Amino acid sequence: MIPKDHGDWLRALLTDTEVLYIQTLLIAGRQGGASTSGRAAMLEDQADSLQVSIDVLGARVAHIGTVTPSTSSAVSAPGSALGSTLSALLDANRQYLRRVEVLLECWPSEDVATMSVLFAIETETARRVGFLLESTRHTLDSPSAHEPPLLLH
Repeated sequence: MIPKDHGDWLRALLTDTEVLYIQTLLIAGRQGGASTSGRAAMLEDQADSLQVSIDVLGARVAHIGTVTPSTSSAVSAPGSALGSTLSALLDANRQYLRRVEVLLECWPSEDVATMSVLFAIETETARRVGFLLESTRHTLDSPSAHEPPLLLH
């Protein structure tokens, strides 16, 4: 049997996954320029991955049983200042990854199905963090649209 607080933690992770999904879609929509269309497509792929995680986590929450509804604690709500930039999405994904890692450390090992779901989510989240880290570095390293490129002679 899964302790009630573990079920609550899984429900909170589901809520955080839903928030990350919405944030990722919003930021993908803001990345619509010609120079960033590849980044927007990658963000849309990440949103699709989050949608799958929502479905799988929802099934695990339903299987474990009724748990107390909770609010998101690790990720801020969409529309806040945090949700408006790639670096903020990176921070939100890092917080989410830490939450998944904590759940993996304390989840009862006899619940193999949920452990497998959490391992898959951890892998996908680490992949998202890597992509967002590269994207934010690329954004910071590239010249601004308002600055002329440097000419080297």
